[in-house]
Amino acid sequence: MYSSLKTYLSANPTILQATAFLRLVFVFSFGLQLLIALSLSVILFMLVPERNQNPLLAQIMLVLSFLQLPFALLISHLVTKARTRQAYLSASIMSGVLLSTPAWFASMAFLSTPELVYVLIFLVILIAYYVLGLVLCSRWGKQASLDLETPNRLKTPATQPPANS
Repeated sequence: MYSSLKTYLSANPTILQATAFLRLVFVFSFGLQLLIALSLSVILFMLVPERNQNPLLAQIMLVLSFLQLPFALLISHLVTKARTRQAYLSASIMSGVLLSTPAWFASMAFLSTPELVYVLIFLVILIAYYVLGLVLCSRWGKQASLDLETPNRLKTPATQPPANS
């Protein structure tokens, strides 16, 4: 992965290389959040034998997971405004974390309600957000391969200070 990072940041990567690297970063951050949420859910399930059954909490978390999508897209858009490879890398990491937030909601819904229909809805949302993240990484990979880090518009000719008479 280090060589992929080195190629992505230093050389001029192809569209395929940039897309593959950004997708790898997204999958890693998304998967890590998913793994941590699942681990916490299993630990809490084993530690707390008697749980409060509250489907309203699951419904509220379901609404919050839908509200998370515009927030994640807005933050990703704001980060990529810089149009540098580092910005696209940061957006991939942040998108992986923000789009995996329904995993935390799903783990709490699993603990708070006996109805598994809510957990299944969260899984569908997670799959949709995962696919959306991969699509975004493809778009960012294409833009990152265009080498927008050193645009000519930032290079201005040196100007001479006015001469004093």
